[in-house]
Amino acid sequence: MAGGAYYFMHSGKEPVAQSQPIVSAAAVPDGWYSHNLIPKDAAPELLKYAVLTKHKDLPQRNPSDAPYDTPQITVSKWNISVSPEQKVQQEGLGTSDSIDAGMDAGRWSTYKGHKLFTILLQEGGDAVLLFGGNTMYEFTFVGESVDRVDLWKVITYYADDAAFPMISREETRASCKTHNLPSGQEYDIQIDPETGYLALGYFLTTSKGNPLETYLFLNYNDDLSQCSSDVAGILTSAKEGANKMTQ
Repeated sequence: MAGGAYYFMHSGKEPVAQSQPIVSAAAVPDGWYSHNLIPKDAAPELLKYAVLTKHKDLPQRNPSDAPYDTPQITVSKWNISVSPEQKVQQEGLGTSDSIDAGMDAGRWSTYKGHKLFTILLQEGGDAVLLFGGNTMYEFTFVGESVDRVDLWKVITYYADDAAFPMISREETRASCKTHNLPSGQEYDIQIDPETGYLALGYFLTTSKGNPLETYLFLNYNDDLSQCSSDVAGILTSAKEGANKMTQ
């Protein structure tokens, strides 16, 4: 996935039509069409693709990393056997090496109780990784900003699936207990008031002296008396702010 091949993931493998769609009709925004594809040499249970465009017929295209159409949304589904953080590192993203190489480091957040990793693409556009259990959905977008709202309609469809596991509360409780935060920093806090989850980012320094943002995934509905004092303070403030937002 790394190295700019996000518009059509691993697109050197030319896909063929797929009989079992990965994108449900309910997830296709008005004015878009879904073209369901799968690489010839990929097992269907391991990897599936879909391309959404505003044309009923998918334009002809040579095998490349270029998009089929503009605007375009792609959706792929992956089975993973490692944690979301490990998967991102395996792809060469969000690491000190990627930052030292001048790549976009990406940004962690939470969305509807799921870990979410967003990358700005060099070609222009977004790549969004959504995690739940042993499943990762990868969404890519190329087009004008006005069409980005449709990307998030598609992402929301999958994030709202009741069978798609949220972040484990065991993980959030463990992170709350065991982490002390570095002082003298402004933390990057992404709150999901719908579920109480949040991503808390802070900076460490790479071996080459570059800043590397590190994230904890927490939930302010956990027992904060069990948390380290600095984390408990942030979660208390986050909960108070979220309650004000929803009043």
